[in-house]
Order: sequence, then structure tokens, then C-alpha cells
Amino acid sequence: MIDFLLYFKIIKRKMILNKNEFVTIRVMGDSMLPTMKNGEIYNVRFVECHQVRVGDVLVYNIWNTHFTVHRVINIKYQNGHYIFKTKGDNNQVEDDYELNEAQILGVINFT
Repeated sequence: MIDFLLYFKIIKRKMILNKNEFVTIRVMGDSMLPTMKNGEIYNVRFVECHQVRVGDVLVYNIWNTHFTVHRVINIKYQNGHYIFKTKGDNNQVEDDYELNEAQILGVINFT
């Protein structure tokens, strides 16, 4: 069995060291319909948290078992740290959690 947290840390470290490199993911589920469909493949690029904007689609680790892909709907800067609020495009309500910088892998590269 793979240790997901270790896997996440290795991928994130690799992306930080190789800023021009992408990680490829396959989207599973329908929370990002119609923008992203189940089974589609996307590139994820590393970004510094100060570069993330409302409207970007983040790839992040909140459950320690898989990545989540949702859109940024709000950004706060508190006590020297960025805090992100997200929502799936196909979801009726925003996510009931906030993300910190350590949980973010990167943003979807649509180009």
C-alpha cells in the first residue's frame, strides 16, 4: 500500500525543484462538471501561493487518501499565510473547509 502523504510530499517537492515541470492527473468524479469531465487528463503546474487567483482550479490534499480538484472562490491573507476557500463547479455549496499553503499541490493548466 502506498503512503499517500509521502507520495504527496515527494510530488510537491519535485514540482518545487523543477518549476517548469508538470504533473499529470486524471480527474475522477463529477464535482467539476461541465468544466472537467470524469476520466479527463490534465497537467498540474506548481505555483507559489501568492500567485493563486480567485477562479484558478487547485489540486490539493485534504483527505490524505486522494487529491481534490476544485475552483478557488475566495482567498484570505491572515497572520502571514494564505487561506483558500474552494468549490466544485457542479456543487451547490462551497467546500466546508479552508486550505492552507501546505495542502496545495498546484493549479490545473488549461493551456
